[in-house]
Amino acid sequence: MIGAGILLACASAGLVVGAFSKSASPRREASAPPTSGAAPSWRVTPQTILPGERLRGEIVAIRPWGFEPEEIIRPQGRFLLRVDNRSGLNAVSLMIDSESGTRLRAETVPRTKLDWREIVDLPPGNYLLKEANNPDWVCKITVLP
Repeated sequence: MIGAGILLACASAGLVVGAFSKSASPRREASAPPTSGAAPSWRVTPQTILPGERLRGEIVAIRPWGFEPEEIIRPQGRFLLRVDNRSGLNAVSLMIDSESGTRLRAETVPRTKLDWREIVDLPPGNYLLKEANNPDWVCKITVLP
């Protein structure tokens, strides 16, 4: 009886640790969402992370001299884009443009907030993450098919 109790306690602890490690993992693989016949588009869906969904992140820092890294190459699929403002500026005005120049997203992030996080889904292609007031600050994002 005591052995069964110990076995049950160990199994329960393993389930709790397993559940915690799945939810606390900062970098997860992304699986591509189902596609329809419609042309793919930019999607921001921070509230739609499903339990057990594996989602990978890309971290970009804004320094006083620009973005680090200056380029990201990743496979197609949803991912968490995290932009950490370490520039010292009171606010940053971030933009994501497609290669053709179409503005996909614009967001002003105040220093009190510092970081910007969004779950995004970009179709294959080239994109530019820019800061509006510093035209030389650019991070190229390439999404592979």
